[in-house]
Amino acid sequence: MELNNENTVQSPQSSETFIEGDRVLISEISPNYAQRRNLYNNVNWTKTHMALLGHVGYICSIDEEKRTALVRVFYALPPSTDLLQNLTEWPLEALEIPKIVEHYKGDIVAITRGDPLKTTIGVIAAKETVTFEGVPKYMVSLKNAQNTALIRDIQVTIDVNPGWTDGRRDLFLCPVYSGPRLSMITRDRNEHSIHTYKNTIHGYTTDNLMEIIINWNEDSSSYAKLVESIRANPQQVRMAFDGQLPIFRAVSDDLWNVVVMLISLGAEKNAKDSQNKTIVHVAAERGLDKMLEGVLLLLPKEVNSQSITGDTPLHLASRHAHAACIDRLLGTSACLPCVANNNGDTPIHEVCKLPESGNKKAAISRIMTNTRANIHQMNNANMTPLQISIFGGHVNTVEQLLLLRSSYRNTTTKNGMNALHYAAGCGHVNVINKLIMLGLEVHRRDRFGRGVLHYVLEKWTGEAEKDCGRLASIQALVKAGAPPNVVDLNGQTPIFQLVKWVQTEIRLLRCSNFRDMLKQNEQYAVSLVPMCAQLVRTNLNLDEMASRLRPKWQLATICFMVSNGADLNIKDRKGVSIVDLCEDSTLRPIIIHIAQTKQRTVMPMLAMSQDKFDAAEVSMCTFSCFDSVATVKLNPCGHRVACVDCAEKTAIRRCPVCYQFIAGAHDHGKIKITDNPELVILIDGTQVQIGSRSGESTDFGRQHSQLSAEICKKIAEDAAREAKIEFEREKQKELNLLRKKLEQLELETSCAICMDSKIEVVFNCGHTACVECSDKLKKQCHICRKPIETTQPIYS
Repeated sequence: MELNNENTVQSPQSSETFIEGDRVLISEISPNYAQRRNLYNNVNWTKTHMALLGHVGYICSIDEEKRTALVRVFYALPPSTDLLQNLTEWPLEALEIPKIVEHYKGDIVAITRGDPLKTTIGVIAAKETVTFEGVPKYMVSLKNAQNTALIRDIQVTIDVNPGWTDGRRDLFLCPVYSGPRLSMITRDRNEHSIHTYKNTIHGYTTDNLMEIIINWNEDSSSYAKLVESIRANPQQVRMAFDGQLPIFRAVSDDLWNVVVMLISLGAEKNAKDSQNKTIVHVAAERGLDKMLEGVLLLLPKEVNSQSITGDTPLHLASRHAHAACIDRLLGTSACLPCVANNNGDTPIHEVCKLPESGNKKAAISRIMTNTRANIHQMNNANMTPLQISIFGGHVNTVEQLLLLRSSYRNTTTKNGMNALHYAAGCGHVNVINKLIMLGLEVHRRDRFGRGVLHYVLEKWTGEAEKDCGRLASIQALVKAGAPPNVVDLNGQTPIFQLVKWVQTEIRLLRCSNFRDMLKQNEQYAVSLVPMCAQLVRTNLNLDEMASRLRPKWQLATICFMVSNGADLNIKDRKGVSIVDLCEDSTLRPIIIHIAQTKQRTVMPMLAMSQDKFDAAEVSMCTFSCFDSVATVKLNPCGHRVACVDCAEKTAIRRCPVCYQFIAGAHDHGKIKITDNPELVILIDGTQVQIGSRSGESTDFGRQHSQLSAEICKKIAEDAAREAKIEFEREKQKELNLLRKKLEQLELETSCAICMDSKIEVVFNCGHTACVECSDKLKKQCHICRKPIETTQPIYS
């Protein structure tokens, strides 16, 4: 409280000179500096001197020679309020006239004129001062001189800033100190001791409750400020400061003692903020496991309380991967772990959205082990936790989910898609490789008949990094055995999807804005025809083909698919083949040439229709000859698997493709080429006798006998080396598989509570735990919450 000079009566001396009876303030400075100043003036320095810095008293006597003064300070020893005095010597330069001396209602004060024989004791009757004739005064209730516990019904007014009247000093008030090192102001026994000695010289600047909590320190002054602030305005415990309640701030700052004090002082523990969150939500979201454990004791029924967005405390703890808080929440009997929020997300959905980390792995382990969380439960966006992890490319999360729910690996959605279909659509090669290693079926088809290659070939972004990842995904799926000629309900193979995408891109480039670009950069040059024809005959990987056709990734993919058995002449239900579908003048010659060129080691995976047989669809001979065309047509299936020479030298009874009995065979190798190079006329072939020359040796056998001994030796060494490498590779693969199975076995045989010890006890409900954890359970199973009636030890 600041006072105007107009309302004060000036004393006859200045602030630099003192006389006996003046009320003075012992300067509040550093103890080290005060000690040096006393020693410089030949004044003793004691612990009492250090404790009295910043205290108010009055001068008893002055030594002009030493320039020192004896200062009397009043104090009391509670619970007694008897007035005691402390007399110490100080240099005059250590004293000053106090600019302000404030008192609060209930403060014990000494009333004096500077004479120890005429000093009485009183109690401040009101915090507010009264004004008489423009002079502010305190209302003071006098105490009984013989019994200070009694207050007389006499109130006097004392000037706030006393001076002199008619040459006589006015009455003034001196604080009465108490507590250790005289650090507190003595209060009436009906009032709490909440003020420090600094309040008298600095004023009672009571902070609001929120500021006190924000600047909280675990010391006595913080507790004193909190109680003082609440006493000044008790409604603060239920008031919101900038939209936040004090109890929410205390929980957020992990101040458990403050939370208990606020609740005891009237704060509502069931309060909710603007987002309909409780203090349980705040503790779970902040990851304060100790605080969460405490507030759950206060609010056990709020464990499933939902905010405006539908989030429970378990949602918030899972969203930030607070594994310890997840443990606390799942440890309560009332926690529902599969509640969905407004977006349809369960806690396991929230965890799977996070980036890979150790905390995320621990959180997933807690939820999946202690609950029946479903990794295939869809949210409002039709995304399951497993699909969320696949979409984010979180390989470790995908592996952990499938290992903890191993029986649901090949579970499909309503559309018949399994995890491998979705991973193929996203194009994450690392996830695809992990799913293949975990045993997901690459031959699985969805409800529309689409295989994994349909999904991986239908989406291209145009970004080099993502498209290269899609190329790697295509190669991984093909090498894993994904069928390239599987047809969907429309009769279309995966390459149909790819050609459609290429056609769409070409149409976009033909727009008016891209004509100049198209002229400068022709899409598919004529020189690519022989290159693609050569790539189709090889066994190169997709990355090697893509490097030769860079940046035409789609064309490289077509060549790779064809080299691995894809048939470009299969027609859909409308009778349209890929060649017919391709309308672009630059791409069509390449597709036609590739369709006429088949890799010799690949047998057709689908039988062709007999009524619309095309001679251009010839295959290479799959027997022992070199680069011969399979011209022999087997009846009645119509497949071509051998040339005339191999058919006559090999006694076969069934077709190697469809396993039907062979009724006859005809040679259709003779064709007539007209002037039009695109028009080919077939001539009916002559009959071929299967196995008529089976006793003769083949051309390969005759040539093989002519090889030199050195070449044979080299071939044998290369074969032995390759066999050794393949054996080591298979051995390492088997070792990795055994290691994975061992880790899974250890996970299944570990205690679900402590995650360290082995399971040794089984309950009547079928769940297990270790001996130490089972002893700590309160007659209730930690998973299904059923009463534990009997236990049976497990002997391993």
